[in-house]
Amino acid sequence: LIILLSIITLSFFSTSLYSQHTYITDKTTRFDKMGIPDGLSSLGITCIHQDKFGFIWIGTEFALNLYDGYEVKVFNADPKNPRSIFNGHISYIYEEDDGTLWFGTEIGISKYNRANQTFSNFIHDTINIHNSSNSVQKILQDDDFLWVDVWNDFLRFNKKTGKFTSFGKDTINPSKGIYSSLSSYMFIDKQGVLWITTSEVGDDIDINRFNEFGDDFELNRFNKETETFTHFINDSTDPKSFTGKEVMSITEDKNGTLWLATLDGLLEMTDKEKGKFRQYVHDVSDSNSIISNELRTVFEDSKGNIWIGGSGGFSVLNKPTGQFTNYQIPDFSKSHNFFSKSHNLS
Repeated sequence: LIILLSIITLSFFSTSLYSQHTYITDKTTRFDKMGIPDGLSSLGITCIHQDKFGFIWIGTEFALNLYDGYEVKVFNADPKNPRSIFNGHISYIYEEDDGTLWFGTEIGISKYNRANQTFSNFIHDTINIHNSSNSVQKILQDDDFLWVDVWNDFLRFNKKTGKFTSFGKDTINPSKGIYSSLSSYMFIDKQGVLWITTSEVGDDIDINRFNEFGDDFELNRFNKETETFTHFINDSTDPKSFTGKEVMSITEDKNGTLWLATLDGLLEMTDKEKGKFRQYVHDVSDSNSIISNELRTVFEDSKGNIWIGGSGGFSVLNKPTGQFTNYQIPDFSKSHNFFSKSHNLS
């Protein structure tokens, strides 16, 4: 059984031309369909994850599904069973290095107990369980803690005590929380430092959180010793300051330098303490400039090259010269071609 889990999304093409091109490129690729007749609880798929044992976990709007390659087992929320998953709307799946699985839902997080196929459930606001601060968007492990991104707050969950601590926006003592109300991207570097981008609520709100952010973003760095945040914001008088645009991806190279793919070019962090950057932007008059300013992903390969994907294709950065080699994606349709997901190549 071959399961394709990481999808490189270039675009949603509807033209037959692209389909024919794909088929000609690789006739050995085969897609098998799975639906409700095959045991799937719902066609509203929200997230998919393959765990370290090879099992496929499929989150839907109504239940959690486990596919072992032969059949689907459905885990439904059962109010009468405290050891069932508490809420069936699965929004995020996170696996720790040791194989521990956590599921983010509309009401809290749930830990999967493999030994007996039960769940331990944890909710931030137990008085008003439908509070938006219980609606989980992302999860990230940080030693004995989990950072939990929820709507209009930012939580740290202590795995030993089962308790949540809020690090949301604090207007009285700003350093005690993230700069703005919403968090958009989380990353922990090799030194164990948490970096998170934030923004205020935008004017164009989408119930699926696709367009909820405002136009201005900030980069926040967490200090574990003081349990405070340093906020890096855009300073129009300082060209080396954070650009203030949404960060879509972060990677750390072998030298410990952070690279940020944003919707306004590529950022190389030259000073982590002061929050200084070098910005790479597209220049129509320079064929060696980055392929686009609308970037979606960045990573370093085994040879130390920095790859960046975005609108129109992807680029490879030559660090010593600061020049890019660009690879355009053929435009089989009139839509944008976004190179939106990538993983390290060995």
